Formats: sequence, C-alpha cells, structure tokens
Amino acid sequence: MNLRKPVYGLVFVVILGAACKVTDRTEPPVTKARPETKRVLGYFTPVPGTTHLMAPIISGSTERSSSRSSYSYESGQIAYNYVFLNSADESTLTLLPTNDHLFVATVSFPEKHAGDKEPFKIEWFLYGLVKTDTDGDKELTDKDRRSVCVSGAGGGGFKEIVEDVDQVYGHSLVDSDTLLVIYRKASKKYLTRINLPKREIVSTKELPSFGVDQ
Repeated sequence: MNLRKPVYGLVFVVILGAACKVTDRTEPPVTKARPETKRVLGYFTPVPGTTHLMAPIISGSTERSSSRSSYSYESGQIAYNYVFLNSADESTLTLLPTNDHLFVATVSFPEKHAGDKEPFKIEWFLYGLVKTDTDGDKELTDKDRRSVCVSGAGGGGFKEIVEDVDQVYGHSLVDSDTLLVIYRKASKKYLTRINLPKREIVSTKELPSFGVDQ
C-alpha cells in the first residue's frame, strides 16, 4: 500500500487553490473622481434673492473664468463639491464631507423668466451626483448613473432623493413646494413628485416607453 499518493493529492489541491486565489481578483468599484487631480475653489456667485454665495470645487486645470456657476443642467459644469458662504454671518457650508464625487448637473428653482416683475429669489437647488463608476471606464463621468439630490438655497438640508438614475429628461416646479422630475432608471421611465421642504418623494409614476429604446 502506497501511503505517499494522498500526500501528492493534497499538495496538488493546495497548489490549485492558491492559483485560483491569485487569478480570481475582483477590483473594487471606482468611487473617487480622479483622486490625483488637484482640486481648487472656484468663483463665488451670489445666489439671487438671498444672503448666500455659492462656489464650486473644481479641477485645478479649469480656468477661473469658466468656473462661474450658471445653475443650469445645460451649462455642462462639472464640480467635485459646492461651498456656500452666508454674507450675513460669514458662516460657510460644504455640501459633501469630501471632494471625491462628481456633480454633473446643478439647477436652481424657481427658474427666472424674461419679463418677471417680482424680485427674483432662488429657493432650491437640484443636483445630479455621481458617486460610483457604473459604466466600467474606471472613472466618474456624466455617463455614469447618478443620484437626484436637493438642497435649500444656502445648501442646507442636502439630501439624495432618487438613486441610480440613468438619465434625466426634465423637471418642473409645480408649485412653491413641489418639484416634478422625469427620468430613466433600470430601463424604465418615471415621473416623480418631490416635496422640497420635506425632502421626500410624494409619488412616483411609471411612464410608457413612447416607442423608444431609451
């Protein structure tokens, strides 16, 4: 009876297990926006109708002249964070504790319209925030899924309302307290009503496909 065979088999299993352990590597998801990129404070812009000023934290390669916030989804502005300064008491507030994520959209409400006679005053901000690389390109960009977030005019009460949104199709302030957001998530389109003072969803309705793929 050969007692050495079981030992050989055991050695083979150990080696095979070690090989599998080495080759089975799963990289953690990217959750920081280009950590090697220098962050700088952008230009402080007054928030109309308030005592607050707002400035983005931006890439060090971005020109100061282009860092002015236009409060618009169409502006194409990308920021790592936002800083609010209250000129009344000189206090400051930063939306996020770190500058590792990516704001790919920022819009203010109510929106100013030509011909408005009343003094213009911003009450709310809506943000698109990317926290994780969801398309696998090893960086955070506006092509990744985002969270729809809201805050007050001075950045207070910042909160994520809807997560894992693929695309935002539009938004509208129904009344002073209610915001309507239209978006796509998990291949379906939705219409969500948000109570802004409470920072919570009032209702969500799935929309038809309208005969399109996205």
